[in-house]
Amino acid sequence: MRVLTPLLFCSMLLVTSMAPVFGGVNQLDLDNGSSAQARSSLIDFEVTSIEFGTGANQAMQWSQPDGSVQEYVIRGQEIQIEVTFTQAGTSSQPAYAEASLQIWHPIGFMIDEFTSNMTLSGQQSVVQQITWIPNMSHSVLDDQGVLNGGIQLTGMVDGGLADDNQDNNQLTRLMPVAIWHDSMDNGFCGDTDGDGVNDCPNVPYANEPVWVGGGYEA
Repeated sequence: MRVLTPLLFCSMLLVTSMAPVFGGVNQLDLDNGSSAQARSSLIDFEVTSIEFGTGANQAMQWSQPDGSVQEYVIRGQEIQIEVTFTQAGTSSQPAYAEASLQIWHPIGFMIDEFTSNMTLSGQQSVVQQITWIPNMSHSVLDDQGVLNGGIQLTGMVDGGLADDNQDNNQLTRLMPVAIWHDSMDNGFCGDTDGDGVNDCPNVPYANEPVWVGGGYEA
């Protein structure tokens, strides 16, 4: 007992003396993590949004079965495309970036490209306006009356090595392009196939003509 007691006492002192060291390391890690989270990027260019049909020729609207609206355009009609770029960082010093809008066909080839450059301080935005005439069509209307597919509009921005966040430097939006628009499109026909889904979601109004689908069993 006389030998074990001093050894036990020394061990307790050693553990006690080391406890603040380990505690300090853990606290330091937590502080560093909190500081890293609190810091925001000084320079962070992003592609904020892509809109089309904002000029004289407004985008057409297709009513989806779920009540939402899908915008689309017509082949051969001039449209305006607007791409918004933002310097989402906090730096008050102007920073330079190069931007582009690429228009891709879904099968994998680029149809057109428009480039620009910008110098923005933190929280400033710029809108790139492009006038374009789609010379080809692409869209898909499935059996449930859902319109999807389309030409791919891809906005990209490159702030170089100074850009602290590369994850938001590209944004893609699909733009359905129809061959033409006809008054019979999206008429009023109800549930034609008996699946409980309204196949032609337009609602008839009093004193307003509307196309109605009809047929008979052969």
